[in-house]
Amino acid sequence: MVEDAINAYKKTLEIEPSFVKAYNNLGVIYYEAGRLDEAIESLKKAIASSTQYTEAFYNLGIVYHGKKQYSDALAAFKKAVELNPKFEKGYYNLGVTYSSMDAIEESLAAFKKTVEINPQYSDAYYNMGVAYAKKDQLDEAIKSLQKALELNPNDDKSHFALGVIYQAKRKAKVSSGKLEKP
Repeated sequence: MVEDAINAYKKTLEIEPSFVKAYNNLGVIYYEAGRLDEAIESLKKAIASSTQYTEAFYNLGIVYHGKKQYSDALAAFKKAVELNPKFEKGYYNLGVTYSSMDAIEESLAAFKKTVEINPQYSDAYYNMGVAYAKKDQLDEAIKSLQKALELNPNDDKSHFALGVIYQAKRKAKVSSGKLEKP
């Protein structure tokens, strides 16, 4: 099926070489098949055909992130949100990429922008919680994770992260002598 899709998109591009969506979709299929270099090549062709196609920049960022080429991923995601300032997935993936680079302040700013655009984006709240925890701002981390769980009560990652944070807070109390016996 993957090869059939690839061949169909290639045929489309033989007929219409500037079909931006075909390049974009071909890039996505290559990415899903683990053919990352071909995905990048196809997505760059989409961008060359239309420098205003937000999805192509976004997808290019996803592929670069998958290759751990974080600087390239950041550039692609930044261009996507520049083209569409309300593009929540672009801001979210900026945050994920910044987190991968341990740029916590920048990741927090991107996740905050994500939930400003879409207050229902539970994964952004989860990632904000993780970022706050990395900064040792445990109360803020708890608030973000609780919001993630309010939106998605079955999110195992958020439940687990809350458990880790509560345990860390307990250990901090024990080491400071503030924990009372039950």
